[in-house]
Parts: sequence; structure tokens; C-alpha cells
Amino acid sequence: WLPGGFPHMETYDMKPEAPSDFRGEFRPVATNVPGIEVSELFPLHTRVADRFSLIRSIAHDFADHGGGHKRVMTGRIPKSPVEFVNDAPACPSIVAKMREGRASGLPHNILMPDDGRQGVDVFSFGAAYLGQTYTPFIVPGDPSAPTFEVKNLSVTEAMATRLADRHTLLGGLDRLQRRLDGSGAMDAMDAFSQKAYSLLTSRAAREAFDLSREDAATRERYGHHSWGQRTLLARRLVE
Repeated sequence: WLPGGFPHMETYDMKPEAPSDFRGEFRPVATNVPGIEVSELFPLHTRVADRFSLIRSIAHDFADHGGGHKRVMTGRIPKSPVEFVNDAPACPSIVAKMREGRASGLPHNILMPDDGRQGVDVFSFGAAYLGQTYTPFIVPGDPSAPTFEVKNLSVTEAMATRLADRHTLLGGLDRLQRRLDGSGAMDAMDAFSQKAYSLLTSRAAREAFDLSREDAATRERYGHHSWGQRTLLARRLVE
């Protein structure tokens, strides 16, 4: 998701036959799919057009970024055309809900925002009525920085036994409290606790977030900047 991304008439919807006031300044080139053209700036895209889809029918009539964000991120027309707090779940939250119960050692919804934009409502990534359980796991910071790390993804060996003991104790206390709780809050807290415990004890999670495991040539190919390294990190998380 690129808020404030590049213009479509210079990338995937060139409009070469439109008047000069509307069409892009770059030349469209053919791809390996007949009838699909992209900008001359994307020579590598021309070889893999059979592996991605272009959706050119998405539009909104809001004179505000907030309304546009909510329309695209939720797939629904928002009640308010302004602000970023969505009244329907963002698509990643829906995916997290649908994948509930599938153990992978990683959260099903991960958000890597720019520094200073770490709230889920900044770009309408909230879970709305699905609840806090399905909000994104936020990974702040710049992955291209030498000091980048995802904090609190591991425990020391000395703490491992204590963590296991406390996890067992917490489970017993939660079961007792849940009998007295009719609001559903305990269920949400239990889900958060399980996710936190899984992350702390998952070797797969630590390795997936560790970009140093990629060779230098691959990192260079993605670009040593925040967007490129986030893209590489996203690929690792999917794999």
C-alpha cells in the first residue's frame, strides 16, 4: 500500500491516446500479455505481466485522503469522507480473521509503517467491529538502517524456564477469570497473550524478521532504502 504513490498515467494506465494534458509523458511498452502495456520505466514488469493483475476500476469521489483510504482499504463506501478511522475492517484484518486458528508462528496481519506513523488508524488499517485481536502487529523503524531490529522477539536462556512457568500460571488464572467475565474482554486478552508467547518462543519468527540472513546481492537488488527493504522483509514473511 503506497499512500501518496506514483501517478497511474505514468505507470500502469498510460492513456497514450488521451490529450497531452491527461496522458503521461512516458512511452507505453508491450508486456508478455497481449493487450497489457506498462510504462517504459518498468522493463522488468513487461516479463511478468502474467503474474500480476491490474485493477483499473477502483475510484472514489472524496476530496479527502481519509475517504479514499477507507474506501480502498475496506472495500466499502465509508460513512464519513474525512478522517482515517474506518467503520469497516481493513482487508488485512479480514484476512487475519479468516486465517484464525492456522498456526504459523507469525501474526497474520503485520504492518511496517514509517516512523511517526505507527497507529493503525493513520492509514485506515483498523479492525473496526472485528475487535482489537485482529489489528496489525506493528513493526516500526527503517529496515535499511544498520541498527534495525524487531524488539522483544526473543528471551534469554535464563528467562525461558520462568516464561514457561508464568505462561502456565497465567493460563490457569485466565480460565478462572473467564468464568466471571461476560464481556468477551478476556477472550481478546487471551488471544493477545497467545500471540505474544508464540512470538517470543518462535525461532521461525526471529529468522523471518532477520534481514541479515539475506545475501548482500539480494538486498542490493531490492534497494538499500526503507521501501526496498520493507518489500524484501514482506517477501520473507510470506515465505
